[in-house]
Amino acid sequence: MSAPEGRPFKITGADGERIDIPAGEYYFNTKARARRMMLNSLSPEARRVYACLELATMGFQRELAVVAMGGGKQRPLTRADIAKQTGFSEAHARRGLVELEDAGLAERQGIGGGPLHKGRIEIYSWANPRAAKKKKGSQRAAPIPEWFPKSWDPLKPLISRFKLKLLPELGPARGSLIQKGEEAAREYQKAEKEACALLKQVCAEPKNAAHKRKNGKNVERTESPAPPPVPVPISKESATASGRAEITTGVHTPEGGAPARPPELAVEKRLADPPWHAELRVILKSASPPTVLDEPMFLRIASHLREELLPQFKTAIEDAPGIRKWPGIEAIAKQVANRGIVQGAGAGATKQPPQSAKKGFVDSVKEEAQRRLAKYGRI
Repeated sequence: MSAPEGRPFKITGADGERIDIPAGEYYFNTKARARRMMLNSLSPEARRVYACLELATMGFQRELAVVAMGGGKQRPLTRADIAKQTGFSEAHARRGLVELEDAGLAERQGIGGGPLHKGRIEIYSWANPRAAKKKKGSQRAAPIPEWFPKSWDPLKPLISRFKLKLLPELGPARGSLIQKGEEAAREYQKAEKEACALLKQVCAEPKNAAHKRKNGKNVERTESPAPPPVPVPISKESATASGRAEITTGVHTPEGGAPARPPELAVEKRLADPPWHAELRVILKSASPPTVLDEPMFLRIASHLREELLPQFKTAIEDAPGIRKWPGIEAIAKQVANRGIVQGAGAGATKQPPQSAKKGFVDSVKEEAQRRLAKYGRI
């Protein structure tokens, strides 16, 4: 029983008045249980299960958890009783009991010393808590004491790796030990940087590293991608003379955000273009793709051609008005380069190639475009 029959328990309220707690609504507990609870870091599940055991043990002035059945009779508390009183499932109640056992606050025992079979288990909660069980596997890192200086931070990974526990106080030798630790931390950090620099020379850099090294530590890569490059302006005189301003003044930026080449290099490249590139730009301006031709794509198209092939390339462009992507125009340039110079083709030539030859070439370009569309999803 929790209290003598009919005798209320009196305490002093916040206003100084006496409060009467009716009989059956209070019980006596040991101070050792409260002291242990102040030191234990339990989950919410375990705390609620422990409160249930508190009523079932200390409320009946015994360590065996029981439930009142009426008529003064009692029976052992079961896991189903705990689940009903706490609102947990039986699985949650079991996890709470296991955690309390590890903390030395409770214990499950088979009836008559037998195994822990459902329905044949007795649950105990100790008046004087017992020693906690030693946990296996990874545990929470030991706290860093107040004397640990900021200059020792490079040594923290070593403390964690070897699972060391720092002393709460260093005693009279504190000053010399801290000075030696600062020197060791500097040397360790210096050696780590030298080792990283050496390994970069003999190891391949990962393509998509989730972390990067900064001051010898792993840092989450949270920087935003590089901003798109600013178009390089070209003077009106030089652009008009070369016919380039009518095509584009931008820099091609592939997927990923990084420009194909620095703007300064792109300017130098354009200034070194052969003279026939201006004529090629004029031809490409009359092509059908609606998108702007960027400089890298222009250079790819020009790499397949030469000045003698420009008339044939222009004729092929005019005979293929259905090309809507610049890679398709590049495919025409490859076809012209593979065919080479055709007799009778050129500026001022009166003899045109046979209609059947033109049609066959256009068909081949369309087939190439269809093949690219089927394989890559785009031309």
